[in-house]
Amino acid sequence: MGEPSAEVVAADEVVPPLTAVAVSGDLPPPWVEAALQVGDSVVLAVGRSGPRADPPRRWSRPGSTPPACSLRGLAEGLQAAPAWPVVEPSLSPPLSPEQAARAAARLEAHLRAAGGAISRERTWTRDAGGGAVDVAARYTVDRAAWDALLASYAEAAAFRTIRVGLLFPTVAARLPGDGELVVVGVDDGERSARPGDVVLAVGGQPVRTVAQFAASADQAWRQQRAVAVEVASNGLPVTLTFGHREAKAAAPVSLPQRPLSSPR
Repeated sequence: MGEPSAEVVAADEVVPPLTAVAVSGDLPPPWVEAALQVGDSVVLAVGRSGPRADPPRRWSRPGSTPPACSLRGLAEGLQAAPAWPVVEPSLSPPLSPEQAARAAARLEAHLRAAGGAISRERTWTRDAGGGAVDVAARYTVDRAAWDALLASYAEAAAFRTIRVGLLFPTVAARLPGDGELVVVGVDDGERSARPGDVVLAVGGQPVRTVAQFAASADQAWRQQRAVAVEVASNGLPVTLTFGHREAKAAAPVSLPQRPLSSPR
Protein backbone atom coordinates (compact mmCIF):
# COMPACT_ATOMS: atom_id res chain seq x y z
CA MET A 1 0.00 0.00 0.00
CA GLY A 2 1.34 3.43 -0.90
CA GLU A 3 1.97 5.66 2.11
CA PRO A 4 2.56 9.30 1.12
CA SER A 5 4.35 11.57 3.55
CA ALA A 6 2.50 13.41 6.31
CA GLU A 7 2.59 16.64 4.32
CA VAL A 8 -0.03 15.26 1.91
CA VAL A 9 -2.80 16.25 4.34
CA ALA A 10 -1.88 19.31 6.37
CA ALA A 11 -3.12 19.40 9.95
CA ASP A 12 -5.51 22.27 9.22
CA GLU A 13 -6.77 20.89 5.92
CA VAL A 14 -9.74 18.55 5.46
CA VAL A 15 -9.39 18.05 1.70
CA PRO A 16 -5.96 16.88 0.49
CA PRO A 17 -4.84 18.77 -2.63
CA LEU A 18 -4.82 16.22 -5.43
CA THR A 19 -1.98 18.09 -7.14
CA ALA A 20 0.30 17.32 -4.17
CA VAL A 21 -0.30 13.61 -3.60
CA ALA A 22 2.06 10.81 -4.49
CA VAL A 23 -0.02 8.27 -6.45
CA SER A 24 0.05 4.54 -5.78
CA GLY A 25 -1.45 1.77 -7.88
CA ASP A 26 -2.57 -0.36 -4.93
CA LEU A 27 -6.11 -1.59 -4.39
CA PRO A 28 -8.08 0.17 -1.63
CA PRO A 29 -7.21 -1.08 1.87
CA PRO A 30 -10.05 -2.63 3.92
CA TRP A 31 -10.53 0.48 6.03
CA VAL A 32 -11.55 2.47 2.95
CA GLU A 33 -14.57 0.24 2.42
CA ALA A 34 -16.31 1.23 5.67
CA ALA A 35 -16.96 4.81 6.69
CA LEU A 36 -17.13 3.89 10.37
CA GLN A 37 -15.46 0.96 12.11
CA VAL A 38 -15.42 0.36 15.85
CA GLY A 39 -12.82 -1.58 17.80
CA ASP A 40 -10.15 -0.48 20.25
CA SER A 41 -10.34 2.80 18.35
CA VAL A 42 -13.12 4.30 16.28
CA VAL A 43 -11.93 4.50 12.67
CA LEU A 44 -13.30 7.07 10.25
CA ALA A 45 -12.45 6.77 6.55
CA VAL A 46 -13.03 9.62 4.12
CA GLY A 47 -12.23 9.86 0.42
CA ARG A 48 -12.43 11.86 -2.77
CA SER A 49 -11.66 11.55 -6.45
CA GLY A 50 -10.92 14.08 -9.16
CA PRO A 51 -8.51 15.32 -11.84
CA ARG A 52 -5.04 16.24 -10.63
CA ALA A 53 -4.93 19.47 -12.59
CA ASP A 54 -8.17 20.90 -11.24
CA PRO A 55 -9.09 19.20 -7.94
CA PRO A 56 -12.78 19.64 -7.08
CA ARG A 57 -13.60 20.58 -3.50
CA ARG A 58 -15.89 17.58 -3.24
CA TRP A 59 -15.70 14.37 -1.28
CA SER A 60 -17.08 11.02 -2.38
CA ARG A 61 -17.35 7.51 -0.96
CA PRO A 62 -16.67 6.24 1.67
CA GLY A 63 -17.38 9.37 3.71
CA SER A 64 -17.52 13.12 3.39
CA THR A 65 -15.40 14.68 6.15
CA PRO A 66 -14.19 13.28 9.47
CA PRO A 67 -16.71 15.32 11.52
CA ALA A 68 -19.61 14.39 9.22
CA CYS A 69 -18.63 10.73 9.39
CA SER A 70 -18.42 10.99 13.18
CA LEU A 71 -21.86 12.59 13.47
CA ARG A 72 -23.48 9.83 11.42
CA GLY A 73 -21.87 7.19 13.64
CA LEU A 74 -22.84 8.96 16.85
CA ALA A 75 -26.42 9.47 15.67
CA GLU A 76 -26.70 5.76 14.94
CA GLY A 77 -25.91 5.05 18.59
CA LEU A 78 -28.67 7.35 19.86
CA GLN A 79 -31.70 5.62 18.41
CA ALA A 80 -32.80 4.36 21.86
CA ALA A 81 -31.91 7.60 23.66
CA PRO A 82 -34.29 10.36 24.83
CA ALA A 83 -32.73 12.76 22.30
CA TRP A 84 -33.54 10.63 19.23
CA PRO A 85 -36.88 12.34 18.37
CA VAL A 86 -34.97 15.62 18.12
CA VAL A 87 -31.79 14.22 16.54
CA GLU A 88 -33.44 12.17 13.77
CA PRO A 89 -35.09 15.09 11.91
CA SER A 90 -31.78 16.98 11.98
CA LEU A 91 -30.00 14.34 9.89
CA SER A 92 -31.72 15.28 6.63
CA PRO A 93 -31.77 17.13 4.32
CA PRO A 94 -27.98 17.62 4.15
CA LEU A 95 -26.55 20.57 6.04
CA SER A 96 -25.45 23.62 4.12
CA PRO A 97 -21.68 24.28 4.10
CA GLU A 98 -22.12 26.93 6.80
CA GLN A 99 -24.26 24.60 8.93
CA ALA A 100 -21.78 21.74 8.44
CA ALA A 101 -18.96 23.98 9.66
CA ARG A 102 -20.97 24.92 12.77
CA ALA A 103 -21.77 21.26 13.45
CA ALA A 104 -18.12 20.25 13.05
CA ALA A 105 -16.93 22.97 15.43
CA ARG A 106 -19.46 21.91 18.07
CA LEU A 107 -18.57 18.24 17.68
CA GLU A 108 -14.86 18.94 18.07
CA ALA A 109 -15.52 21.05 21.20
CA HIS A 110 -17.64 18.28 22.73
CA LEU A 111 -15.03 15.67 21.80
CA ARG A 112 -12.27 17.72 23.46
CA ALA A 113 -14.44 17.99 26.58
CA ALA A 114 -14.67 14.18 26.53
CA GLY A 115 -10.87 13.96 26.39
CA GLY A 116 -10.49 13.03 22.72
CA ALA A 117 -9.78 14.36 19.25
CA ILE A 118 -9.97 13.26 15.62
CA SER A 119 -6.45 12.31 14.50
CA ARG A 120 -5.29 11.52 10.96
CA GLU A 121 -3.47 8.22 10.97
CA ARG A 122 -2.92 7.25 7.34
CA THR A 123 -3.44 8.41 3.74
CA TRP A 124 -3.93 6.22 0.69
CA THR A 125 -3.92 7.25 -2.98
CA ARG A 126 -4.47 5.53 -6.31
CA ASP A 127 -4.21 6.51 -9.96
CA ALA A 128 -7.83 6.50 -11.19
CA GLY A 129 -6.81 6.83 -14.85
CA GLY A 130 -7.44 9.64 -17.26
CA GLY A 131 -5.36 12.04 -15.21
CA ALA A 132 -7.51 11.53 -12.11
CA VAL A 133 -6.54 10.31 -8.67
CA ASP A 134 -8.44 8.74 -5.79
CA VAL A 135 -7.51 9.81 -2.26
CA ALA A 136 -8.63 8.36 1.06
CA ALA A 137 -7.59 9.23 4.59
CA ARG A 138 -7.97 7.19 7.77
CA TYR A 139 -8.79 9.06 10.98
CA THR A 140 -9.09 7.61 14.47
CA VAL A 141 -10.78 8.61 17.70
CA ASP A 142 -9.93 7.14 21.09
CA ARG A 143 -12.67 4.64 21.94
CA ALA A 144 -13.02 5.77 25.56
CA ALA A 145 -13.53 9.39 24.46
CA TRP A 146 -16.01 8.29 21.77
CA ASP A 147 -18.03 6.27 24.30
CA ALA A 148 -18.00 9.17 26.75
CA LEU A 149 -19.23 11.53 24.03
CA LEU A 150 -21.99 9.13 23.02
CA ALA A 151 -23.06 8.79 26.66
CA SER A 152 -23.21 12.57 27.03
CA TYR A 153 -25.60 12.82 24.07
CA ALA A 154 -27.70 9.93 25.42
CA GLU A 155 -28.13 11.44 28.90
CA ALA A 156 -31.17 13.54 29.81
CA ALA A 157 -32.52 15.24 32.93
CA ALA A 158 -36.24 15.25 33.73
CA PHE A 159 -37.77 18.27 35.45
CA ARG A 160 -41.52 18.65 35.86
CA THR A 161 -42.99 18.17 32.40
CA ILE A 162 -39.82 18.48 30.30
CA ARG A 163 -36.74 16.40 29.57
CA VAL A 164 -33.48 18.13 28.66
CA GLY A 165 -30.35 16.81 26.96
CA LEU A 166 -27.10 17.97 25.37
CA LEU A 167 -27.65 19.75 22.05
CA PHE A 168 -26.51 17.41 19.26
CA PRO A 169 -24.38 19.22 16.64
CA THR A 170 -26.69 18.62 13.66
CA VAL A 171 -29.62 19.94 15.70
CA ALA A 172 -27.69 23.03 16.84
CA ALA A 173 -26.53 23.74 13.28
CA ARG A 174 -30.13 24.17 12.13
CA LEU A 175 -31.18 26.45 14.99
CA PRO A 176 -30.56 30.19 15.40
CA GLY A 177 -28.65 31.47 18.40
CA ASP A 178 -26.40 29.65 20.82
CA GLY A 179 -26.81 27.19 23.66
CA GLU A 180 -25.72 23.76 24.83
CA LEU A 181 -28.96 22.16 26.02
CA VAL A 182 -32.23 21.33 24.30
CA VAL A 183 -35.68 20.09 25.28
CA VAL A 184 -35.75 16.51 23.99
CA GLY A 185 -39.21 15.57 25.23
CA VAL A 186 -42.31 16.86 27.00
CA ASP A 187 -45.13 15.19 28.92
CA ASP A 188 -48.59 14.91 27.43
CA GLY A 189 -50.46 18.10 28.14
CA GLU A 190 -47.36 20.32 28.21
CA ARG A 191 -48.19 23.23 25.89
CA SER A 192 -45.55 25.85 26.69
CA ALA A 193 -42.42 23.85 25.82
CA ARG A 194 -41.73 21.71 22.81
CA PRO A 195 -38.90 19.43 21.68
CA GLY A 196 -36.18 21.48 20.02
CA ASP A 197 -36.42 24.47 22.37
CA VAL A 198 -32.91 25.52 23.42
CA VAL A 199 -32.53 25.73 27.21
CA LEU A 200 -30.54 28.75 28.39
CA ALA A 201 -31.09 29.24 32.14
CA VAL A 202 -32.91 27.86 35.18
CA GLY A 203 -33.93 30.09 38.07
CA GLY A 204 -31.87 32.89 36.55
CA GLN A 205 -28.70 30.75 36.39
CA PRO A 206 -27.18 29.93 32.98
CA VAL A 207 -26.83 26.18 32.34
CA ARG A 208 -24.62 24.46 29.77
CA THR A 209 -24.55 20.82 30.88
CA VAL A 210 -27.21 18.28 31.78
CA ALA A 211 -25.73 18.01 35.28
CA GLN A 212 -25.90 21.79 35.72
CA PHE A 213 -29.52 21.83 34.58
CA ALA A 214 -30.52 19.07 37.02
CA ALA A 215 -28.68 20.67 39.95
CA SER A 216 -29.97 24.19 39.23
CA ALA A 217 -33.53 23.01 38.75
CA ASP A 218 -33.44 21.00 41.98
CA GLN A 219 -31.95 23.92 43.95
CA ALA A 220 -34.45 26.41 42.53
CA TRP A 221 -37.32 24.04 43.25
CA ARG A 222 -36.28 23.82 46.89
CA GLN A 223 -35.82 27.58 47.29
CA GLN A 224 -38.51 29.18 45.12
CA ARG A 225 -42.27 28.91 44.89
CA ALA A 226 -42.03 28.87 41.09
CA VAL A 227 -39.09 27.98 38.86
CA ALA A 228 -38.43 29.89 35.63
CA VAL A 229 -36.76 27.98 32.81
CA GLU A 230 -35.59 30.30 30.03
CA VAL A 231 -35.55 28.83 26.53
CA ALA A 232 -35.21 29.99 22.95
CA SER A 233 -38.02 28.68 20.75
CA ASN A 234 -37.31 29.24 17.05
CA GLY A 235 -34.87 31.89 18.18
CA LEU A 236 -37.44 33.75 20.29
CA PRO A 237 -37.05 34.05 24.11
CA VAL A 238 -39.68 32.18 26.12
CA THR A 239 -39.91 31.72 29.90
CA LEU A 240 -41.44 28.47 31.16
CA THR A 241 -42.76 28.75 34.72
CA PHE A 242 -43.20 25.68 36.90
CA GLY A 243 -45.11 25.97 40.19
CA HIS A 244 -45.40 23.53 43.09
CA ARG A 245 -48.63 21.92 42.01
CA GLU A 246 -46.75 18.97 40.57
CA ALA A 247 -44.64 16.68 42.72
CA LYS A 248 -41.75 15.71 40.44
CA ALA A 249 -38.11 16.54 41.14
CA ALA A 250 -35.23 17.00 38.74
CA ALA A 251 -33.30 13.80 38.20
CA PRO A 252 -30.78 12.68 35.57
CA VAL A 253 -32.03 9.74 33.51
CA SER A 254 -30.40 7.72 30.76
CA LEU A 255 -31.90 5.30 28.28
CA PRO A 256 -29.92 2.38 26.89
CA GLN A 257 -27.68 3.25 23.99
CA ARG A 258 -27.77 1.26 20.79
CA PRO A 259 -24.60 -0.86 20.60
CA LEU A 260 -22.05 0.42 18.10
CA SER A 261 -21.38 -1.83 15.15
CA SER A 262 -19.63 -1.71 11.82
CA PRO A 263 -21.81 -0.83 8.83
CA ARG A 264 -23.31 -3.73 6.99
